[in-house]
Amino acid sequence: MSVSAENRKRLLAIGATAAVVMVAFAFATRGGRDAAPETPEQCIERMFEALQAGDVEAYLSCFDENLQRRLRHEVQQGGERDFASYLRSQAEELKGWAIRRDLTEELESGRVRIVVERVYAGRPWERQAYRLQNTAGVWKVYHIEPAELFEPPVPYGTPAFPDAAPPQIEREQAQKRGAGGGRSR
Repeated sequence: MSVSAENRKRLLAIGATAAVVMVAFAFATRGGRDAAPETPEQCIERMFEALQAGDVEAYLSCFDENLQRRLRHEVQQGGERDFASYLRSQAEELKGWAIRRDLTEELESGRVRIVVERVYAGRPWERQAYRLQNTAGVWKVYHIEPAELFEPPVPYGTPAFPDAAPPQIEREQAQKRGAGGGRSR
């Protein structure tokens, strides 16, 4: 069955339209990620994503001119590759992080203080405050407070439901109790 010239034009038009829609979708989804942070929380999220990826430029873009200048000096001293490795190594130790919304403070106009808790396995967790400023609709970190160390109420990796603990943990717990593997209630 042959396709008429009119049908070929119609198929070509449909194909071209589909291609334009796919390209527009790709740019739209990528653009959302590359766009300037609209909230202070998005700025913090972007900073941690860049840390994990070792993306030096994305990491530096999270800071205001003063902090960025100091960080760029460090990048120049050790090289971009080493700085990227440093970022990734910091992320490797990190098991998770969370913004403490209950500790977030609105400061003077266009500024906010956000507290982030960082979770590590086998060592104290950290709580650190970041001060951000909105300039021309873009949130940037302008000050980082020293980190405070604290012991978590429950160590990282502790089973949430002891009855659902993996068999090796159950054996270890039984050995500590001096039992032969039975459970005590």
